Amino acid sequence: MSDDKFQFSKLTPESIVINYIFDMESGDFGILDEVKSAVHQQVALELIKAGQGKLLANNLEKFKDIDKRQIVEAVIESGDKILAKEVAKQSEDFDWEDIGKLIDKI
Repeated sequence: MSDDKFQFSKLTPESIVINYIFDMESGDFGILDEVKSAVHQQVALELIKAGQGKLLANNLEKFKDIDKRQIVEAVIESGDKILAKEVAKQSEDFDWEDIGKLIDKI
């Protein structure tokens, strides 16, 4: 196995966030083009776990095939209800009553 293939096989959502967070903070989300869109959801959740929910919210359009409801719930669970509303605004799948119910549930 070549070094390139070996390196690529190590791209877990956790390693992407750890190894590429500086690039993402600089606006370079090119790593998302290198992984299947199925991994984007996990990368988004890992960003929230790493305390980078604002970075995610500001670049949400760069993530493909993500479940925004799960993202909003994860942001709420992280304690940032204002950011959760900001993320929800970027999706037509939510209404304000729905967000209120999610926040009250947690």
